[in-house]
Order: sequence, then C-alpha cells, then structure tokens
Amino acid sequence: MSQPANSSPAFPSAAGSERFRLARLAQEAALRVPGVSGTDTGAMGLFVTVGGGERLEGVICAATKDGGYDVSLQLVCELVPLLALAEQVKAAVKHTAARVGIALESVSVHVAALAGAEGV
Repeated sequence: MSQPANSSPAFPSAAGSERFRLARLAQEAALRVPGVSGTDTGAMGLFVTVGGGERLEGVICAATKDGGYDVSLQLVCELVPLLALAEQVKAAVKHTAARVGIALESVSVHVAALAGAEGV
C-alpha cells in the first residue's frame, strides 16, 4: 500500500525527485530507440525504480557519491545487432540527461529477452 507523500517543501515526493525524473526520462528515451520493444523487471520483479506510489519498470536509477546518477536499463529487444543497439540507447539516455541538466555518471544496458523469442 502506498503512503501519501509529505507535501512539505523539505520532503518532496519521490516521484518529483530528480532521481525519479531521470529514471522516467531514461525509460522513455530507451523505448524511443528503434529495436527496443519494451522493458523487463527481471525474474524477481525487482528491476524497477519506485517513487511517490509509482513504479517504473525495467530501469534502476541510483544516486552516486559524486552527486550524479547511475542508470541501468533492462530491455526487451528485437532481433537486431545488440551491441549497436545498446550504444544507441546509452547515447539517447546521455543526451536526454544533458538536455535537462541532470548529472549522469553511467548508463548500463541489459538485454533481458528478444521479442518474438519463445516464452516472451
């Protein structure tokens, strides 16, 4: 059960946080790359970023000690050259973070499954 966010300026809701905003932007950027067909939460359903009662599936965004963020994406992809696809996703996420002025330390891309493969 989600709890209401404290509306005090000292405690902004997690969904309004920079970390959650970057997670959402990274997920959206990845899904716009041709060859990416979806995201995946992993076998245990834990590959998510949670904030303000929302779950962003297939993306983990964590603050770093240097004040930036590490983003990991777990994707379902079409049968395309996967290394090139991963580089395109990384570039899209980096471009998006730079455009909105959020410090991004790293982006990692994990291919969870191939769309159309048996069981997907």
